[in-house]
Amino acid sequence: MIQTPVWAQKLVSDAIKWYTKQEHVKAKAPGFIWRHRIGLNSSGHTRLRENQIFITAGRNRVDLKLCILHELAHCLAPREAQFHTVAFWDITWKLIRWAKLPIRYCKQREGEYKKGALVAYRRGRCKK
Repeated sequence: MIQTPVWAQKLVSDAIKWYTKQEHVKAKAPGFIWRHRIGLNSSGHTRLRENQIFITAGRNRVDLKLCILHELAHCLAPREAQFHTVAFWDITWKLIRWAKLPIRYCKQREGEYKKGALVAYRRGRCKK
């Protein structure tokens, strides 16, 4: 097991501070299990009961940040919304926008994974 990079810990800490202040909710920072892979893209999954995020980090830093924020959204979502629901995607897009990640890339990457991501993205754009 590899130590989680300091920048990733700060990203999560700052995202939680921002989100909890915006939404007036409480959240506990998750633990991380961190690995590396040779490829560009990253992947992850979350174990909600243990409040742990598992990251397999690729070389693409934008993709890695997107992966971390996606998994963090699982931890921040209300219990009934933790599994790629409308509420989950709303949280994910809020975090992506907060982090100022390239929207075009995130739409493409999240859209490959789940079509609900694009529906939530469009809904969030209309709320502004």
